[in-house]
Amino acid sequence: MTPIRWAAVAFVAAFMVAGCDPTPVMLKTIAVTSVGVSQGYKVLRVKDHENLAAITAEAKAGDKVKARADLDAYLPKYSTAEKALDGTAAGLQDALDAVPAIQMAKDKASAATWIAKLAQLYADAVATAQAIGATLPKVVQ
Repeated sequence: MTPIRWAAVAFVAAFMVAGCDPTPVMLKTIAVTSVGVSQGYKVLRVKDHENLAAITAEAKAGDKVKARADLDAYLPKYSTAEKALDGTAAGLQDALDAVPAIQMAKDKASAATWIAKLAQLYADAVATAQAIGATLPKVVQ
């Protein structure tokens, strides 16, 4: 289990032991993660622009073969990072859809599972973004 996931589980466990309704904790996690995803898309776009500008400059300088090789190596990494953010966004929607059922049943185990899942999805997005040199914002769950 990743450190982020451990932190999310520990936070939820502490909150759940107190006998509190799990819904506010889950909604907070959804809100914080969605801000991270929103900012993550912006960071990714800026870094993409920088990387493509560097590759274009390299091509204009006359080293078209190296520029093409760099582009071929870069594009799959960017695509993977963007897909990771897309997956986190989809996970957010799924978690939001699950809130009413969790609230009705006061299902602490399901809330904890969703919180841990969102933490892991975002951690994966952060890791893939680092492959292209982008640093996504840290979120505290």
